[in-house]
Amino acid sequence: MAFKDNSYNEILIQKRSKNKEPSPGKLCTPGGHLNKGETYLQGAKREFFEEMHHESPITEEKEFQELFKIKKKTHQNYEFITVFRLISDGPFKSDPSEVEDYYFENIEKIMQQIKDNPEMFTQTSIIILKEYAKRYITS
Repeated sequence: MAFKDNSYNEILIQKRSKNKEPSPGKLCTPGGHLNKGETYLQGAKREFFEEMHHESPITEEKEFQELFKIKKKTHQNYEFITVFRLISDGPFKSDPSEVEDYYFENIEKIMQQIKDNPEMFTQTSIIILKEYAKRYITS
């Protein structure tokens, strides 16, 4: 799972394709599952390019900053999530089979959207965004 910040410190939010399972049409942060043998960093980079077709290649490992890890309970076991941040203004060309739309938004407004309409977001993204807000919003 990776956050994509722009130079204005806004987070990239995606609207999942209506044909994408699970959670079609829901809002989320970019990310996905690891392939066999991948590190978390390799998976974050691969998912970013698959979903957003970032047009300038990321050549240095330091461009992805590991922020935190989450252990999420699922129906019968646990899911382990590592959250990364990449600062980029694009340009992007989202894959329509993965992403219907995307936009940048500040975390305070995202948290208000989650409070007002949690059903618009994937459950995993709500967990990640709340953790991000708890750690990085300065009051």
